[in-house]
Formats: sequence, C-alpha cells, structure tokens
Amino acid sequence: MAMGRRGVEFQRDGAKKVVPIGWSWTTLIFGPFPAFFRGDWRWGLVISVTIVLCRTLGVALPRALATLGEPFGSLGYVGYEASALSELIGMVPLLAAVLTFAAIYNKRYENGLRKRGWKESE
Repeated sequence: MAMGRRGVEFQRDGAKKVVPIGWSWTTLIFGPFPAFFRGDWRWGLVISVTIVLCRTLGVALPRALATLGEPFGSLGYVGYEASALSELIGMVPLLAAVLTFAAIYNKRYENGLRKRGWKESE
C-alpha cells in the first residue's frame, strides 16, 4: 500500500488521486460538498438527503413536543415561545448525522475508488 503524506494514493489510466485517511474535516465543515467536488455523486446525495431529513426532524420534533403542552410544561414547552431549548434538542439529529459522516466518509470514498477500478500506487 503506497501511502502519501496525506493519505493513500490511487492510480488509473495515468491519473492519480490521494484519499485522506481517517476523520474527514472537510465533510464535517462543508457537509456534502467534498463528495460532490470529488465526483462521488452517490455519497454526496446520501449526505445531502440525510442532512435535510435530520434538519426536518429537528424542526418537527420540538414543535411536536411543544404542542403536547402540560406533560412537558416543566421543561419549557408551554408554547412554541420557548425556542432555545427546543432548537437545541432539534439540532441533536443533525449533529449526529454530520459527525457520523465525518467519521466514515474517507473510508467509503476509498472503497468506492477500489470498486471503480482504481489501484493503489506502488
């Protein structure tokens, strides 16, 4: 396995790609855009759809809890006016998704290159 300074180097038809190893800081910060820039459309779409669904869930969940009223009144859900706590709760699914994709994306991209016929440089 040829390892460059920043990651694993792959070759195919004279072209070279370096895949970073480990945590994907670019995916953590920019979401699906690194996947799209690398031409990895499938994972770019998976990340995009997941982020949209998690954000939608993050908006719907606090509002649903707010409409329950009395049982959660002690937590500040008397109406949707108490939005600071509800927004914080709503960010949990999004945060979990982004952290998960940042942890797994580089390895998924590396495996995808192997499946498409890219070979590690020697």
